[in-house]
Amino acid sequence: MNNTIRILQCNTDNLRYGVDYITKLLPKADLLFLQRFPKEHKQTLTAETGHRVFMLESCPKGNLCLAIAKTTGLINFADTEAIVLPSHDAVIESNDEWQGCTALKTIINGVNFINFLPAYEFKDENDECKISDFYRKSDIDFILNKYKDKPTVIIGDFHVKPNADGTNTILQRFGFKSFIDDAKSFKPCKDKETFNLDKCVSNVDITIDDIEVYDTVYTERGHYAITYNLHLPELDK
Repeated sequence: MNNTIRILQCNTDNLRYGVDYITKLLPKADLLFLQRFPKEHKQTLTAETGHRVFMLESCPKGNLCLAIAKTTGLINFADTEAIVLPSHDAVIESNDEWQGCTALKTIINGVNFINFLPAYEFKDENDECKISDFYRKSDIDFILNKYKDKPTVIIGDFHVKPNADGTNTILQRFGFKSFIDDAKSFKPCKDKETFNLDKCVSNVDITIDDIEVYDTVYTERGHYAITYNLHLPELDK
């Protein structure tokens, strides 16, 4: 394969816009990183891509998953594996399948590619905190520390705006840089402007261009899909 990969990433929010919203974008991408993708649509994604799809429950025993898939035989996956995040026990206790406490890793062309959905702050109807923001930060800190010395790209929903809550400081501490902060891919509610929650971060000198956000569907709240060209550097063997 060459060192340019067209990425499609999307927190599908249980396919808020329907499975066709994703499948119609497949011709625009080589590699998919999906979050909160319902497991019953694995067969659909396999049929539409023509290749094996790797999925992992983002909240164990739930229906919503992390998914990594490809649309071309020129990309090869190696050493694909699940990663359990520090928030795991707290997320299980919360019984909220929209949370995240796992990551899914594969290796492409000598680089770790990780689909990542950390926990996020959650309060119940009585305003009691069930999951604190400590767990989101702990999950981010853990995954960055684990792969800081290996060439790595991490793609997913980090749940906060760029430069908020010290997230970029954590990235810098472990030698990672965030690349798509200007992609306004999340609408918080009907009357608010879109902003970015979805990240692509790396500790190698990737470059990214031709970013597109697919925001033509009407929504009162939710994530939009993003595509972009990711150019990998030549790595020392």
